[in-house]
Amino acid sequence: MNLRNRLIAVTTVALALSTSHSISAATLQDKVRFSYSIGTQAGKQYCANKAAQEAMEKGTAIAMGQTNIPMSVISEMDFEDDRYALPMIEGMISYAIDHCPQRAKRLFSDLYKMAD
Repeated sequence: MNLRNRLIAVTTVALALSTSHSISAATLQDKVRFSYSIGTQAGKQYCANKAAQEAMEKGTAIAMGQTNIPMSVISEMDFEDDRYALPMIEGMISYAIDHCPQRAKRLFSDLYKMAD
């Protein structure tokens, strides 16, 4: 019983340390990459004929499912901050220009309408 309690205690401490490490391990570069990934996924959705807002929502959900950044860190990110907003927009536009150039011509006006 004593050995079992020690193993439980060691496991609990190890989990606590690994969880706190993973939260602090999300650097600014990781967050920027995540924002760009949201944009790329949104671009894929946009090229699949989704409206810009729906594409952004679905792209966000897909990117969140693919990242290893903890939800607690993501929820603290301010996506209106230029550090995150610009890579997101860049990823979406870049993907659209490369994969659906005709539709990409409308993307700026669609994004502008979303902002209203």
